[in-house]
Amino acid sequence: MGVFSSTITNYSTIQNSEPQIEQVQSSTSVLESPELIYFQNITSEMFTLLEDNPLEYYNKLCKFQNMYDENEIKQIINGCEYRTWYSNHLQALTYVVGELYESPEYSQIEQKAFYGVSTNIDEELGIKILNKLVEYNVDLYNKNYYDQIALEIINNDGISKRINNEKFKKKLYEVYDKKYDN
Repeated sequence: MGVFSSTITNYSTIQNSEPQIEQVQSSTSVLESPELIYFQNITSEMFTLLEDNPLEYYNKLCKFQNMYDENEIKQIINGCEYRTWYSNHLQALTYVVGELYESPEYSQIEQKAFYGVSTNIDEELGIKILNKLVEYNVDLYNKNYYDQIALEIINNDGISKRINNEKFKKKLYEVYDKKYDN
């Protein structure tokens, strides 16, 4: 694995003078370990599978217990990416279970490009995936870019709003209720 070199630019002001720019050389070998990059790649591949082939996502997720230890699994399923609004796998699941609701204000947008826009996972498979993520101790309280946990996402009225997912919602509420009981 080669070392990727990049330039970081620091902006600062010295005693009320013009901003000074200092450039610092860094490399990914210092900033990110190969192990971290490896798990980020798996996380990314799994987000793609969830969106493109949810059944394969579930099957692969089920095999994790034979492939990785508990901490590695948590690192994968709690990983976040820009394209999912920095959501973990539980939050990403809420974006794809049920059917996308097209509110009148969003129906006029021709170029719809956001995570889950073309994915409709049926509730039964969604619940299976949810159960597996909970079994692997997914972080229920991870907050995405918009400072929302999965329960808040599932009830929002934004562009990712879903319908025909009542059983999934009920199961998600049960998961949180059990967590509060413990």
